[in-house]
Amino acid sequence: MNKTLAAVLRYIVFASIAAGLLWYIFREEDINKLLEQAKKMNYWWILLSMMVSLPAYFIRAWRWNLLLDSLGYKTTVINSTKAVSIGYLANLAFPRLGEVTRCTILNRTNKIPLNTLIGTVVAERAIDVICLLILIFTVVVLRLETLGQFLIHNFFNPIGQKIGNAATNPVFIIVALVGLAAIIFGFRYLVRSSKFGAKLRGFVADFTSGLTAVFRLKKLRLFLVLSLFMWVVYFLMMYVCFFGIPVVASLGFVDSLFLFVMGSIGMAAPTPGGAGTYEFAIVEALKFIGIAASQGLVLATVFHLSQIATTCILGVGSLLTLPSKHNDGQATSATQ
Repeated sequence: MNKTLAAVLRYIVFASIAAGLLWYIFREEDINKLLEQAKKMNYWWILLSMMVSLPAYFIRAWRWNLLLDSLGYKTTVINSTKAVSIGYLANLAFPRLGEVTRCTILNRTNKIPLNTLIGTVVAERAIDVICLLILIFTVVVLRLETLGQFLIHNFFNPIGQKIGNAATNPVFIIVALVGLAAIIFGFRYLVRSSKFGAKLRGFVADFTSGLTAVFRLKKLRLFLVLSLFMWVVYFLMMYVCFFGIPVVASLGFVDSLFLFVMGSIGMAAPTPGGAGTYEFAIVEALKFIGIAASQGLVLATVFHLSQIATTCILGVGSLLTLPSKHNDGQATSATQ
């Protein structure tokens, strides 16, 4: 299948999921009442939340530079921050495009191998997943009943039911086995092709080098501290917003952390900018806390839109100020 067509089809699928979820959570709500609630918010807290989010871009870029430095490549934090900002902007248009985009930016401005850059981003994401899992475990320990009910009701039961229904269908089993066999034999055939195999081995080597960079970090302690601080900033971004909405301003730390974790899971879903999945996760989480869906919808929507606005401002600004060509004085390989 043509790559462009496949990309368009993926976008349509993910955008449709986002649109479907947004329709689902808004379908029974009175828009006028939602707007009235939104007008009662204290938007100075929202503006503060946007300001609090700014260090996260810089921290992610700094942490990325530590990985690149461990591989012998040096670049400025300014260049990396611009690449990260543009990557976030790209994610608003197409899920996961941002990771490739920011790697392409540094490849163009600093001549760092693209496959190596992608490997470091994968390493970054792996660390982020570990951090999120630690947060989930923390919330489970602190509020086992709330999180357990939420996950069972919204994720495990629906998924388990669909898998169970499909597993008892003979046609599904046959199609799955045939598809798996086709993938295995097709991949073996392509790997054995000398031209393709050589390219694949080169890609895997560069990719693995970037992925394992975290184990060769010269400043591992700094990397871990930055990772921790970045997630603290992410939490504060949302927590600050609570003070702008009276109904959630009195939420305790554990409930706030629970909402943050659920929102993070929603943002990780492959929809454009987390649209639909983020709002759905926050609304459903607030229901378990005992707050009306309409209140949760206002909070999720306003917070999400404020962060999208921040991403657009920084992303567009970074695009306009991005160097038009490689500057040898800004980034070089340490091996040169």
